[in-house]
Amino acid sequence: SLKREGRSLKHCVGTNEEYRRRCMEGDIRIFSVRDAALPAKPLSTIEIEFFWTDPPSIGLLQHRGFDNADPSLPLVEFVIGFIRDANCTACNLIDWRGGRFEWC
Repeated sequence: SLKREGRSLKHCVGTNEEYRRRCMEGDIRIFSVRDAALPAKPLSTIEIEFFWTDPPSIGLLQHRGFDNADPSLPLVEFVIGFIRDANCTACNLIDWRGGRFEWC
């Protein structure tokens, strides 16, 4: 959940109702970035925006680490690769290059 993500990483995604509203309306998705070897521990959070063009595309709005810090370079590179290669299918879990993204 967004609240659990916000508590785990100490940032506002869990307390800002705007994120929940925009997720429910389908404008954005919030993903928890996790290491596949340690899936219980969130590493960072990303906010993705959908562009309903033909073909559809996604864009990264935010990528935040613990306490709103900038994420590490390996996480940034991982997320950039995900954004570049993602195919915008509706699924609950996307496995990619050994990492893991989960809907919050």
